[in-house]
Amino acid sequence: MKTERQDSDRREQSGGFHIRTAELKDIGAINGIDAACFDALAASDDALVRGRISCYADHFWVLCDGERVVGYLDGFSTGRADLEDEMLTHPEQHEEDGAWQMLFGLAVDPAYQGRGCASMLLRHAESEARRQGRSGLVLTCRERLVPFYRKLGFRDEGISAHALADGPWHQMRLLLK
Repeated sequence: MKTERQDSDRREQSGGFHIRTAELKDIGAINGIDAACFDALAASDDALVRGRISCYADHFWVLCDGERVVGYLDGFSTGRADLEDEMLTHPEQHEEDGAWQMLFGLAVDPAYQGRGCASMLLRHAESEARRQGRSGLVLTCRERLVPFYRKLGFRDEGISAHALADGPWHQMRLLLK
């Protein structure tokens, strides 16, 4: 009999890439990508990534080229409609039946940027959120990334109250219902 985790860990193939749920063995690769993509204030550390994988592994996806992790996207589900700072550092707040899929971290190895990798991860998260009956996806981003997310259907809700790292941060929302 298959477990729910096995069902949700099915692989998506696209151009030689596949997406799977993150495992603890991926922490080093995730942190390496994170360090290459974010400033020190926004980057995660081992303990935070371990906590996120432990609390919501089915909402933490890695993009692989063969066995190599080249990107990731993570975030938990919650009943709260807006992304709040405490969500980023308290993965135990994950609510499996929450209406909203929050997205906290999206990063792609610089050597793989410009190949549609971030879009693949976002489409995967959208597909999973639709399958799970969520109301939508919510994320925050720097102003320079607003046009990228708009192309994928997210709408800019303006400057977020999110203030964990140097801002400003725009809250973006993709409605599914």
